[in-house]
Amino acid sequence: MESEGRVVLVGGYGVVGAQLALLLRERHPDLPLLIAGRREAPARELAARLGRADGVALDVRSPQGWA
Repeated sequence: MESEGRVVLVGGYGVVGAQLALLLRERHPDLPLLIAGRREAPARELAARLGRADGVALDVRSPQGWA
């Protein structure tokens, strides 16, 4: 798997998203991840646990998407 880009996990700190993020981190430790969800704090918390990840708020109602 190429890790030049960043994998964005929308809903990444929910039950399923967090499990996927943990699995990706386990199998691809150097893969940059972007954890996105409605609330920034839980996204950042999971990103900090994972390492090599960032957490952001995502507003699907916004034309830009990012809150």
